[in-house]
Amino acid sequence: MRQNKVPVKRITLIALLTSLCVVLRYAFGLFPNIKPITAIFLVVCLEVGLFESILLACSTMLVTGFLMGFGPWVFWQMGTYTLILVVWKLASRFLAVFCLKTVKDGYR
Repeated sequence: MRQNKVPVKRITLIALLTSLCVVLRYAFGLFPNIKPITAIFLVVCLEVGLFESILLACSTMLVTGFLMGFGPWVFWQMGTYTLILVVWKLASRFLAVFCLKTVKDGYR
């Protein structure tokens, strides 16, 4: 039987990024509409992968939910970030294909 094992480096990366996002969310909690964690989630989605970025977003929301107050809105935040990341991944694939086609056509 084959087992899917997640490499230790990948787990370490997700744990470190989760702690960074928790600290940033806690530090910028007083300022409305300034959330640098969304940018981190989007970059991780492009560079590492969709599954890892969803895992990062959900673990960040879960930990900050325990620190700032846990309620039913935490699950809505997890779902919303998952939806945003899926749309971002699909849009990035579409834009990559569109940009390649534009470059091949010679910017006409």
